Amino acid sequence: MSFSFKFFTNASADTIAGALARSFCGDRSALSKAEGFFRKARGYALGSTAKFFRGKLKDAFVSNPFGWEQNAKNANMNFSVKEMIAGNPPKMNAGRMKKGKKRVFGGRLKNIMLHKIDDKTGDFQVGLVPEKIPAKIKALGSSWDRVMSQFQEAGRLDKNIVDKERMRRYFGALGMPMTSNPGLMRPKRDLMKPMQERYPPFGIFQERYEKKMKELAG
Repeated sequence: MSFSFKFFTNASADTIAGALARSFCGDRSALSKAEGFFRKARGYALGSTAKFFRGKLKDAFVSNPFGWEQNAKNANMNFSVKEMIAGNPPKMNAGRMKKGKKRVFGGRLKNIMLHKIDDKTGDFQVGLVPEKIPAKIKALGSSWDRVMSQFQEAGRLDKNIVDKERMRRYFGALGMPMTSNPGLMRPKRDLMKPMQERYPPFGIFQERYEKKMKELAG
């Protein structure tokens, strides 16, 4: 299961800038100038492309551009579990069940869609980058790779719940009986692969790189 994706330019600044400079001019000053242009343009393109994808990943949890199904549903009734719980917090004598409240896909996951750039090698990583997760979010104690995996994979939502009987009583009190089979089902929600298919990373990078090179050369 993919929690992030990496993009590589596959060439060093010295290799490409040197080849360009020698092809056109062949002198040391031109080589130095070409290397400077290349590093600036590549640095800009890497940062700009990484931020573009970080923004798109964060927005995906809100706008749902890939048509994900709603959060896990009760197999016996067509309702979103998280939305129904949000609209009906457990309390004594709650009365009639209220309408569910809209929930953001993935909860806090959108807040840890981050990026990391290596300007030396000319690559970036975007998505779940463990070493970049802020300390206050790490302190919540979740295993974020597991959370991300569970968000994307289809399957039984309730298979790891310890107190299933208490959960069944709660849903029964809301008038939504649960059975042990099939229980709560989580839909499949791919993120990284469709994002790269919709926005090919190299095309985004190349567009930004060429734009910066024109600015520097002009």
